[in-house]
Amino acid sequence: MTVWFSLALLVICSLSNGQQTCDPRTFSPDDYPGRLTKFDVVGTNPLKLRAHISLINSTNQITFEGMVMAYSTCTAYFPKSTQMKEKEVLTACRSLGCSESPGTYYTSWNQTETCEYKCPDGRKANRKCSYMVDSLACKDDSMNLVECMTTTLFRFASSPPSNPSSSKCGSQGVSIVCRECGDE
Repeated sequence: MTVWFSLALLVICSLSNGQQTCDPRTFSPDDYPGRLTKFDVVGTNPLKLRAHISLINSTNQITFEGMVMAYSTCTAYFPKSTQMKEKEVLTACRSLGCSESPGTYYTSWNQTETCEYKCPDGRKANRKCSYMVDSLACKDDSMNLVECMTTTLFRFASSPPSNPSSSKCGSQGVSIVCRECGDE
């Protein structure tokens, strides 16, 4: 009886302090109100980003990764192609410490790729990747893709990536090439 009472008291105290239990295998970023502070480029082929969310009324943060959607044949939001423009690619390269980008290309990826999700307490787990970002519009002097966001995150998370030769409805990521990087 005292074990159950102690457990119940611990749960009530945690909830009253605004803390919630976080499972990195299942949490949704929507469960944690906060401010998107930056994107890290963690892969360039295909372009994979790590989002950093600073939690409200806390010094903690959550991070999670996802892919950038650059092409889709089956949504009203994409007329057939939404290629990352030069400013967006250059901004991604700048965030890696590079000053030039000779180009981009559409690329296929499959959902066996994993993306890391990290809780405020530091626990982390890998999940299947999905599309996290689908619309960017950067200014000439943008240094991080977070400055370029025009829509909410994970709008097309349920859209599976497709093979470029497939005539079916589908979508693709983008790969970027960067030059003039730090130690080169």
